[in-house]
Amino acid sequence: MNVHIARQPIFDKDMNVYAYELLYRSGEGVSELATDGDYKTSEVVFNTLVTMGLDAMLSGCKAFINFTKETINNKLPEMFSNKILVVELLEDIIPDDLFINQCQRLKSNGYLLALDDFDSSYAYEEVVKMVDIIKVDFMLTTQDERRILVKKYKNNHVRFLAEKVESIEEFNEAKNMGYDYFQGFFFSKPILVSGNDFKTFNSAYALILTELNNPEPSYDVLEGIIKKDFSITFKLLKLVNSAAFYSRNRITSIKHALTMIGFKELRKWFSLMMVRDAGQDQPKELIRMSLIRARLAESLIKSTVYKKRASEGFLLGLFSMIDVILDRRMVEIIDDLPLEPDIIAALYNEESTFLGILKMIQLYEHGEWKQVKQLLEAYDLDFLAISTFYLEAIDWVNIIEEMT
Repeated sequence: MNVHIARQPIFDKDMNVYAYELLYRSGEGVSELATDGDYKTSEVVFNTLVTMGLDAMLSGCKAFINFTKETINNKLPEMFSNKILVVELLEDIIPDDLFINQCQRLKSNGYLLALDDFDSSYAYEEVVKMVDIIKVDFMLTTQDERRILVKKYKNNHVRFLAEKVESIEEFNEAKNMGYDYFQGFFFSKPILVSGNDFKTFNSAYALILTELNNPEPSYDVLEGIIKKDFSITFKLLKLVNSAAFYSRNRITSIKHALTMIGFKELRKWFSLMMVRDAGQDQPKELIRMSLIRARLAESLIKSTVYKKRASEGFLLGLFSMIDVILDRRMVEIIDDLPLEPDIIAALYNEESTFLGILKMIQLYEHGEWKQVKQLLEAYDLDFLAISTFYLEAIDWVNIIEEMT
């Protein structure tokens, strides 16, 4: 059975990533547990850990994973370290003595328990008393209900997690109500700022990318731009000395470093540097997601009839969240970037050659497997390909972070 996985970050109040919820399904792209879900879940969870490498997937954070009643009773969570696993109990479980005993055993062994999709209709107080984290779905509850639940159940050991938080207003509302953790796509929309406080790109990056986009770019022109910016010069030399381009030759000039890398890779790496610099005071996860998207889009396009444009796919993924990173509308940013019209159209969410690639990546992040499969077919790709490329992209970003 093929194994596919997506993940969604869970943030703390300071917008640091506390954990990732791992979204796992069978290779058929099933969106919910089937009648034999216990067996499938056990198999997928095991293969996720063994095949994909949990350390690479989590980057030092915890993992939230849903468990059925049967997998709890069969002690499946104990395959994981109690330092990384948060055991999510499905809200439709009807507890019995065996289940309660197994949950208490997990707690005594140091595991955290979370109760999924909690609301005021939940009837099993004996479960509520055991859990460490209560998850409240903001799409299925009213504002009053969210507030009452926190007031009624929050104490010294219980923390509340707001899930499906879709806007910055809901994020702030949840914080003010006393929620501790937050999950959703609230950071996917820019917070518009008034006045002249817009963050901008370092102008040198725009000059560099413009030159690299010329039909015949010049190393001499690039060297002249880079020489004027110590920060970019330092990053360039650090890049050349990294595992990606390491050479025993001593670098004799900026131009020498540029020629070692080559125009195609330079375009990619300077775009990456630009996005990282622009997002320094944004949540780290936002930059990680942009980099994962960039690598994933590049790999996907490389496997299609458009493979000669794979490097543009990298830029498509990289800039897909630039409006959020800069807190500006996309239309205010893209005019400054030397991108092809169909890449720009995709970033504007308009029909184009690569809009399907971008939507595919966004849907994969949400775990919307059926819709992902439909888009894959349009590009003559299979589901295993995007799963493999996604994991490779995470590994690549981990290496980038170690390097910088």
